[in-house]
Amino acid sequence: MAFRTNKTPVLQTKSASGSVASFNTALTMPLSSCNIALTATQSGSGTPSPDNVRPINGYSEVNATRAGKNLIDISKNIIGKYINSSGGETTTPTAQNWAISDYIPVAKGGVYTFNPNTTEGKSAKGAFYDENKQYLPNSLFNSGAITITVPSNAFYVRFSMRTTSYDVQLEVGSTATDYEPYNGTTATITIGSTVYGGEYDARTGVFVANVKSRVFNGAGSEDWGDYPSGNGYSFSSIADMQSIVLYDGLCNWLKVRTTIDNTDTNAIYIGVGNKNIYAVGVKDIAPTLADWRTYLSNFNLIITYPLATPTTIQLPPCPIDTIANSVNNIWADTGDVDLTYKDLDIAKRGNFREVFRLPS
Repeated sequence: MAFRTNKTPVLQTKSASGSVASFNTALTMPLSSCNIALTATQSGSGTPSPDNVRPINGYSEVNATRAGKNLIDISKNIIGKYINSSGGETTTPTAQNWAISDYIPVAKGGVYTFNPNTTEGKSAKGAFYDENKQYLPNSLFNSGAITITVPSNAFYVRFSMRTTSYDVQLEVGSTATDYEPYNGTTATITIGSTVYGGEYDARTGVFVANVKSRVFNGAGSEDWGDYPSGNGYSFSSIADMQSIVLYDGLCNWLKVRTTIDNTDTNAIYIGVGNKNIYAVGVKDIAPTLADWRTYLSNFNLIITYPLATPTTIQLPPCPIDTIANSVNNIWADTGDVDLTYKDLDIAKRGNFREVFRLPS
């Protein structure tokens, strides 16, 4: 006769976090908590300057993904394309049987193993990309079965492969294991407006926006004044800014500084005097306040700053169930994930009586 019990297993709450939250669990259960960051990014590379404008990108939706061990969804492969050897671009090859993967999120500093999983003649290439899916120079690598370490400035990796089956696998860790097909789902949560910073609670659907962007176009209503000691201009009191000393935000064509240096050039301080901003070292491009306003009308200045009172938006929740007895990889296209999940108590997993709280 089969033994049965209605005793409750002993469960333990565990956590995982990062650009990709990876963990193992013996159970299929909803995540206990899942908080997803929304962090604005900038296009391009290098230090923002009048000659290197870097647009600021917010988000109008969150795409949250849960996948198993294999991170490559071959249904998103682009057949007949590969990664160009000189610039990491998607190119049409002359040879047949090439395909290129989607952009796969990876954890900075993380170790992954790529396995083409074919016995036929094959070759592959890989490359790393930044948060805006721009190729990172000199990050191209040739690969068969290979272990890679993610650079500190990389957010994504792509692979181009030459096989007839494309049954390839990318997994966390330095050891190639048996192939498993991609097992993942992606949920899209529409925000309804463009936001530049905050946190989305996937269980409750509550999104708290705590960062805002502002565009300065030099209009007469903007409270700009002269700032002689910094060879620039100041803007007084952004009403809804949090009172801070200096804020490490973003700016499209001035470098953001968090320590005052009035000898700097093409720099901006956000939050000086609590709610003010100073643009320093800019009189070479705009010698007078009138010139500054004209310059801004032609080249809008955009910054992000922290809100004094965060805005709460109720969005649809996004419940995520774990995959039992498998690696779980959870990520979002907006920023880091911080989650908790349930698993059997490790210390008691091997003791049948304790796991099921049976009497002695």
